[in-house]
Amino acid sequence: MKGTLVMFKRILSLALAMALVFVFVPTPAYAQTPGYTVVIPTQYDWASDFSDGTAVVMIGSDILGINSTGGRIPVPEANPMFSEGLGARFMDGRWGFVDEADRVVIPPMFDFAMSFSNGLAAVEISGMWGFIDRSGQIVIPMRYNAAESFSDGLAAVLVGEFETGFWGFIDSSGREVLPAKFSMAGSFVNGLAPVAIDEDDIRDWPSSLKWGFIDKNGREAIPFVYDWAESFSEGLALVQTSSGYSFINSSGVVTASPPFDRVRSITGGLAAVAIGEFNWAAYDFVGKWGYISVAGSTGPAPPSQRTIRVMLDGRPLTFDVPPQLMNGRTLVPLRAIFEALGATVDWSEATQTVTATKGTTTVVLTIGSTSPTVNGTAVTIDQPGVLVNGRTLVPLRFVGESLGVKVDWDPNTWVVTITSP
Repeated sequence: MKGTLVMFKRILSLALAMALVFVFVPTPAYAQTPGYTVVIPTQYDWASDFSDGTAVVMIGSDILGINSTGGRIPVPEANPMFSEGLGARFMDGRWGFVDEADRVVIPPMFDFAMSFSNGLAAVEISGMWGFIDRSGQIVIPMRYNAAESFSDGLAAVLVGEFETGFWGFIDSSGREVLPAKFSMAGSFVNGLAPVAIDEDDIRDWPSSLKWGFIDKNGREAIPFVYDWAESFSEGLALVQTSSGYSFINSSGVVTASPPFDRVRSITGGLAAVAIGEFNWAAYDFVGKWGYISVAGSTGPAPPSQRTIRVMLDGRPLTFDVPPQLMNGRTLVPLRAIFEALGATVDWSEATQTVTATKGTTTVVLTIGSTSPTVNGTAVTIDQPGVLVNGRTLVPLRFVGESLGVKVDWDPNTWVVTITSP
């Protein structure tokens, strides 16, 4: 509970800082307009974003779980700080990381920690931010005043104090890709990132800030005409002007302008919306929340379009043939993973058999067979190895059982985590 409170305090402190630039725009009374559909009416005192088809809402002091049609379900257990097999956890007054079995992997040593992405996590020590790898080693020095998680291969970082500094972007090696020259910045998604520039260079926030979108070369992709903009999510980005909220596509075309007093980005196919007003004395929004769907949103990626990522001892593996789901089983490229683990791999075209050797362990698998052998002893797998574009794909569990490594599959993030002994 204490860790949760600390996380909320951290989020609140960031929200207080962002209040300088976020514009609360009064909107007309609730009405249905083209481009969006009310899926769940505004009836909750608070509502979370949707994730994996579920959300958490509050009616009075009651905490409830709902599905995407508003039906009641048990309150989903979720850790929003969990990603790539590790979860940020507040322990003994500091932040560290635990694995799916709740074992401490990285001891608590940080003032704050964000989720892992691309094998790296942004962490804070004594007011400065840097990045660690999955072993807890600092791989990008603590030299930034703030940092966002990696997304689309880049991370936004702040150089200087929040009110006077500038944001830029770095890659996973810590190399500056786009110099720190933006007053504010969000994350790259599908090659575009929202950034703000100070038109008058006087930092008279929020009136002098204008938001637009840039590409990875730093070029303007969508003009700087917004009072606020968020990163793209499920095909659309939430923007705000003096007229209210709108969703735009990657060309900057408005797909919907829902007339609510608060609107959030789309997650899980739905956007949380509210009717009410902001209480500045209590620094809290008071109103009723519900959910809408928006025209042009791609929604959550279907299984056939999602990418399975593989992390080996904290580093991502790349493949010419990606891992796949077949018959409910996760299949991974045998040669690439076995060789990354130090095994030698031979292929017999005549018998369609692959033989892998590591130390005293020899694994033999024939395409189409459910009975591979490990040191001559047959083992049973429920999904046979298959050939895809000339590569042998085998069940994930077989990799762990045959070479004695620990393998985990996170169905929420579609990340395979392999840990060698």
